[in-house]
Amino acid sequence: MRRLLAAALAATLLAPAAAAAAAPRLEAPGPLAAALEAPVAAQALPPDVQAVVAAANALPEIRVYFANEPGLGHQSASLAAMRRLRDLGYEGRLEAVYDGDAGELAAKVATLLPDPAALGATVETTASLLRRNAPPVDLALSGGDDAAGPGRLTRLRALRYLRLSPANWIAGDELWELGRSGPRALGTDGATLFRPGGPAEAEAAVSALERGFGAEAKAAGLRSLLRALPAHDLLPIYGLAFMTSQSLHDVLLGAALARRERPDLFGGRGLVAPLLLPAGGKLAEALRTADPRLSAAVLRARVEDPGLEETLARLKPGQLLALETGPVPPAVFERLFAAATLPPVLEGKNAASLAGLLGLPFLPVRAAATLDFMCRVLREDAHRAGDASELLGMTRSGSSSKELLDVLAMNAPEIAGLIVRAADPASPLRRLFADFRQRQDDFGRDKLVRGLKAAFSR
Repeated sequence: MRRLLAAALAATLLAPAAAAAAAPRLEAPGPLAAALEAPVAAQALPPDVQAVVAAANALPEIRVYFANEPGLGHQSASLAAMRRLRDLGYEGRLEAVYDGDAGELAAKVATLLPDPAALGATVETTASLLRRNAPPVDLALSGGDDAAGPGRLTRLRALRYLRLSPANWIAGDELWELGRSGPRALGTDGATLFRPGGPAEAEAAVSALERGFGAEAKAAGLRSLLRALPAHDLLPIYGLAFMTSQSLHDVLLGAALARRERPDLFGGRGLVAPLLLPAGGKLAEALRTADPRLSAAVLRARVEDPGLEETLARLKPGQLLALETGPVPPAVFERLFAAATLPPVLEGKNAASLAGLLGLPFLPVRAAATLDFMCRVLREDAHRAGDASELLGMTRSGSSSKELLDVLAMNAPEIAGLIVRAADPASPLRRLFADFRQRQDDFGRDKLVRGLKAAFSR
């Protein structure tokens, strides 16, 4: 039934690309995200945060552990902690450390840190630390490590280990100290704040990818994509590991329907949908089983394709380019989110935290994993109880269910409606996401600052 409904709507609402190209060009709206914030100047830090930074700068080196966890979320959270340390003014050496017996993890770290020197960092394995009998450091930390325990102190050769967790993660923040039988619990509230990368950081990351890995084709494709951003609508899609081919199909169709329904929100432009994890056979299956008129409007390309720049330049209004990029450096990932003109599809606490830093509305792959904390906070605030209903308004029209829906549960017309509401500056849902923006100076909710305070208090 869902497929028949989607096909019928595609047949009636999706005009051929040539017809769309003949339509008057509309003024292109800007990205959905709020403007990037500058780092908080050292002299503007509150006295208690200045004291934390001073204590950190008394340490010549801090080790940062990249845990062997699925996906990229936990490792990205560790990188966020490194970047936040630099933003706050830490001047010592940062040492990224990971377990070298996990080959896939080495590739993840290399993707996240293509140029460690740019962050004043080095990269080493835990086996290397033990082999060379590295001197113990006063402090090691991680942005995400579900298997933390006293053994981490030995493995990282550290006197104290600060285990932070991605925002709203079930595992709490803890401080392990040599000589103590158990950890000090620090709670779970807040997030590891950091300043998302802008255009300059994205270009630097692409250059590092090119130099460090010889990935000339991928680097060239990413440059073409970044240069083309102002000319097209952008819908980043992250979380393909949890999506089905049907849900991917419905997202692409929903985006097309939303742009037809409200061209004033999106402009008469082509749409680029970067797929930020390997698509496997899901994209092929989604397009093979799609309504023929949708299939005719969708182009498919890989970021390494030599003709990508020309493909992007020739993308017409009404056309949608599904671009397989695979994993990209964090600064590029952040740049794509910041430039999105349609709410991105995302999965995971860390990606949701990035959206929070940008004040960016998004489409959850699994709502329970990304939106539950927003509902919890709203329900606890008597003055904003109605906003919880607005967020729960993502349920189907006329339904009494209070279960949050996501792209796994919604069909294409429902996804289209959510895209329109999330993109409309006047909608309560858009304002709700903007209200949940995490600001750089919100030190009371900064996991790293709170954790360092605990670590430095004897």
